[in-house]
Amino acid sequence: MLLRRNVALARRIDSPDLEANALHLLMTLELRQQQWAAAAATAQACIAVNEALGGLDEDAYTVLAEAQAQLGRWRAAYETSQRVVSLRDSVFSSERDATLAKLQTEFDTERKELRIRELKQRQRLQQEQANRQQQRLWALGAILVVVLLGLAVTALLYRRLQRSQAKIARQRDELAQARATQDRLYALIAHDLRSPVVAFTGLADLLNRYVVKGDTVRLAGLGGRIRQAAQSLSELLDNLLNWAVSQRGELVAQPRPLRAAALLADIAALYESAALAADVELRVEGEEGLLVQADEQMTRTILRNLAGNALKATPAGGRVVLRAERGGGAAAGQAVLRVVDSGPGLSAEALAQLNGPAPALRVAGRESGAGLGLLLSRAFAEAQRGSLVIAAAGGGGTEAAVRLPLAA
Repeated sequence: MLLRRNVALARRIDSPDLEANALHLLMTLELRQQQWAAAAATAQACIAVNEALGGLDEDAYTVLAEAQAQLGRWRAAYETSQRVVSLRDSVFSSERDATLAKLQTEFDTERKELRIRELKQRQRLQQEQANRQQQRLWALGAILVVVLLGLAVTALLYRRLQRSQAKIARQRDELAQARATQDRLYALIAHDLRSPVVAFTGLADLLNRYVVKGDTVRLAGLGGRIRQAAQSLSELLDNLLNWAVSQRGELVAQPRPLRAAALLADIAALYESAALAADVELRVEGEEGLLVQADEQMTRTILRNLAGNALKATPAGGRVVLRAERGGGAAAGQAVLRVVDSGPGLSAEALAQLNGPAPALRVAGRESGAGLGLLLSRAFAEAQRGSLVIAAAGGGGTEAAVRLPLAA
């Protein structure tokens, strides 16, 4: 009872050393009195206190092993015995390593002192030789400096020549690319401008003919066709202006959260009359709350171009669907705005041309070529960290998918 009070007192005054001594005496007494369970518990407490102090009490492990054996816990007793052997070896190994380290330090110190003496003797011998060679070294050094300066100047001039040649080659490539782009742009403009001009010419001839004949019914029907031709010309001019601004680097995307459904609804409203006149169903689908991080004007221009092309490619009785959805797979974290038509569709070769770095000027089955509208749409999509892909739609027709980042 007195030893247990000593243990409690040591814990109360927070003295691990006194607690370890009290526990050691208590477990010894319990072992002699054959209180196996109590002796095992006290030994484990003694081991824990000594480990916290960074020491090793082999007697505690011995008492614990014997108590476990008496309690019939043979495996635990064996593991405890092995544990004390391992700890004893570890302590012995640490002491041996410390002794070896000390001896190695002393040996290294003596060897360094000997090495220093040898170096001092060698230094005195070399000093005499150095004095004799000093004049020759100065002369050789001067010659070497002159040679190095010459090599440095030569290397500098060579590097400048290489940079100049690389710059000239890069400028030549950029000029060739700019010329090719310019020629291609002229061809695009000429091709896309031809359709509304031809339309105006034909409408002017029809207008004169109906006026001469006094055909007021057909004359009244020309209004919608004139408006459609004017709208096509206006869209082309808008594309030309936007393309010119984008090429000068003055057009910078200013993305903000936009409701995808509202964007598609606005485009559908813009082309509603044209769709009715062409007898084409224009439908909007998608998640109502989907938000896209995009520049509003750039995105509207993209959707206008894609919707206009889809209407031109869709025959009477067909449909054009504007759809917004969350991307999956490779498009995870993006919103996908799709424009799907039920037109005759495109061949694999035509799709490859449209998705290539240089979209085709004319595609079979289309009223007009991909032209400037597709170039501008792709540039605007990439400026917003997105992409534009043209693909075949399921069940026929063509699908244009614009991928843009989702709003946070």
